[in-house]
Amino acid sequence: MAIFDFIKRKKSLLQFFPTGLSIYIPMQAGQATARDFKQLAVIGYAKNMTVYACVRAIASAVAGLDITLYRQKKNGIEEIETHDILDLLQKPGSDFVSGANFLEATAINLLLAGNAYILKLRVGERGKPVSLTLLRPDLVQVHWSNEIDYYEYASSKKYDPSDVIHIREYNPLNPFLGSQGSGLLRWELRQTMRLISGI
Repeated sequence: MAIFDFIKRKKSLLQFFPTGLSIYIPMQAGQATARDFKQLAVIGYAKNMTVYACVRAIASAVAGLDITLYRQKKNGIEEIETHDILDLLQKPGSDFVSGANFLEATAINLLLAGNAYILKLRVGERGKPVSLTLLRPDLVQVHWSNEIDYYEYASSKKYDPSDVIHIREYNPLNPFLGSQGSGLLRWELRQTMRLISGI
């Protein structure tokens, strides 16, 4: 577990990765189906100690990172200390106790489904966002032609792309959808299924 302890130490992170940290997990190409996500969430995550520990370690590391906002200027960059987006990330909405809890849940969705969808809730039709909420990735359908046209949620609600922050794993076969969850998670899931079935 030493690697996870290392990830959680911010001073170590800043010392060895002064510009940030990227954690890469091999992904399989394709679209996650509702059944795939539910299998990963139940068998591959909630009921598998190894996968659970790995996902929680990465998500906890994401939740512990300090969010800093910068503005690009002609002569460099300038840190912005107060901004609406920083307030939203500190207190995203009633679904989450804190911003760290929100970031952790977002990371878990991304690791399990290859996609994380954050809905901006606005004041008025085109007002500024006042809160953020996570959409279940297995209930989201992305509709596109040459670009994303809209997001459909639970087969009943449609959202404009400007209202959804779509974070996705790189997918070489589709620029609009993330790949379907970690290949490592799927390997672990297959091993669990074989143990359960006695194969």
